[in-house]
Amino acid sequence: MRNILLLAILAASALPAEFPFRTASEAEVVAAIEMSSPGADWAKPGREAAVAEISVGGVRQHVVLFGGAERRRYRVLLGPLAAGAHTLRVNRSGEWSAPGAGLTVHGASFEEYPRSHPDWAMIANAPYLDARPGTEGKFTDVPLVAVCDRRNGLLEYTVIYSNEDGGTSTRNLMARWGRATDIEWIYRTGAAGAFYQGRDHKDLPFRGAFDGLHPRLITVTDNNMVADSGASPLHFRIAPIPADLSAGTRESLMDADPVLHRVMATELEREGKLRPPGTRDGEKVADPRHYLYLDARGRMEGVALAVFARVNGEWHASHAGRPIASIARSGWFRTSIEVPSRDVTALAFGCIAGEKGADGECRVEEVRQAFFLDREYRPEPDLWRSSTLFDVPVGRMREIQLPARSASVSAREGTED
Repeated sequence: MRNILLLAILAASALPAEFPFRTASEAEVVAAIEMSSPGADWAKPGREAAVAEISVGGVRQHVVLFGGAERRRYRVLLGPLAAGAHTLRVNRSGEWSAPGAGLTVHGASFEEYPRSHPDWAMIANAPYLDARPGTEGKFTDVPLVAVCDRRNGLLEYTVIYSNEDGGTSTRNLMARWGRATDIEWIYRTGAAGAFYQGRDHKDLPFRGAFDGLHPRLITVTDNNMVADSGASPLHFRIAPIPADLSAGTRESLMDADPVLHRVMATELEREGKLRPPGTRDGEKVADPRHYLYLDARGRMEGVALAVFARVNGEWHASHAGRPIASIARSGWFRTSIEVPSRDVTALAFGCIAGEKGADGECRVEEVRQAFFLDREYRPEPDLWRSSTLFDVPVGRMREIQLPARSASVSAREGTED
């Protein structure tokens, strides 16, 4: 159980807000600060969000209030603190906040992680991350959430960014990954040493500076790769949550926090990356609420997979007929299919030849979920799921008929043809 040191429940009527707390012993400390940003709208230039400046003992960090006007608890790392009295100070950054976005601090609580705590290593080794130079005040590619996967003696930290300014196009992101956020592992540590994901997705040994055990990293590329040297005026110390990324798609992390889907969609809107549904306009995409999302686990070795949805007698494909946008990786994957309505009567899985020839097959081992987002970007009940393994030869499709009622309610007993 986490040791809650203090819960400050008094709403802050004026800034800066101050919250005194006391640590019982030397420990890593996490603060959960409940804040809101009145007037904020992530889709509107000049109103995107307030940026809170947080400090303890003169050490500063920042929080972008991507949750908007809703009250939200933002969990941040305060680092290793000595036993005794401390004060958390929260203020609105006039330099980096959107002019039309205010800041209200509603309260704060504190969690102490001494070395004896089972989550101490996860918290103590979590990276500090500076913003990509040039993005300060622009509310693009903002790191939103951090998770830690603890397996095989390793700690691997992954960050969900609000978007990706470079690398994979938005259209291909929706087809191959089922999202327009960027999800990247940034730091890994274990018996073999510490590594980070550098330019061109290279695993590089970490040789940078530490604050305690916390490595200092900075985002340096338009597709959110990091470096172990450099600095930015915006400092993020996002407290990670535990996650087993072998148990499902990384994208499913977003489903548990629908605000992330909303931020994804509204950043696309603000950056002019949306088009009317059913049209084509370069690499733009439709509003994410016009897509069917599907999570599955499969094996694609030398082949690629596309997923289809039938609506009103017509098939709509995840890759829209472009082999480059098909799924060519094994393991868990998410894809999405733009559809004209939610009256889906069938799904199909098509296997596409890889670069080395036309032989082979795609194996679909499990379909975890198929769903739409509602008006508030919350995942709706499953359209269909299956634990039946099946193979699809290259050049063929495997069709699954869905009961008529599955267009609007969960249906898990679809028949396979």
